[in-house]
Amino acid sequence: MKIAQRCPQVFAALWGQGKCSIRNAARRIEMSKSSVHRHKQAIERRQTYPESWLWESEEGLAWLARLVWAILYCFGIKQGIGADSLCDFFKRLHLEHRMGVSPDGLRKLEVKLKDAIIAYEQQQSCQQTPDKPIEICVGPDEVFFGDPTLVMLELVSGFIFIETQAPNRQHQTWQEQVQSALPFEQFHCRLMVSDQAKALFKLAVESLGCRWVPDLS
Repeated sequence: MKIAQRCPQVFAALWGQGKCSIRNAARRIEMSKSSVHRHKQAIERRQTYPESWLWESEEGLAWLARLVWAILYCFGIKQGIGADSLCDFFKRLHLEHRMGVSPDGLRKLEVKLKDAIIAYEQQQSCQQTPDKPIEICVGPDEVFFGDPTLVMLELVSGFIFIETQAPNRQHQTWQEQVQSALPFEQFHCRLMVSDQAKALFKLAVESLGCRWVPDLS
């Protein structure tokens, strides 16, 4: 059993139902008296603030962990607040002796949280992959701000599949972008609306295997 798991157990045995002797607590949780005594001393050293006792229980520690992860996600990842500012915030909550809230520690936790979010998204994506590909209608276009910018929208939803600068607007370049942006096992292109550029016509007929409709606007 890890120390983080033993501490709440010792706390509950010693103080959970009124004060208990070390001998009786050790017998109750099947731990040596010396180990219970060491944990008791550590618990008492951590009582630096009036509210410190709240964080010794299993429920209190679980709430603290939830607080740290929630703040990292809402303010660190979503709002871009730096680890130094978050560290200062946790210190003002008197949590520096309870959790690993140093700037370096918070940065490591943030990386760990981002990895967990990405893994969860990938897992959900695999589980939610439809049995049949979703039919879509797309509209590619080329915008010029220096280098060509290739853009492809799903015409019904307005979802942007492609928006990237490219060295040219040839069919091969379009095909590479489409292959990376459109998983063919998830989407089936029913038709494509575009101007009459040869590269786009070829993209519809050969690469996407769909009906091509000229944009007459």
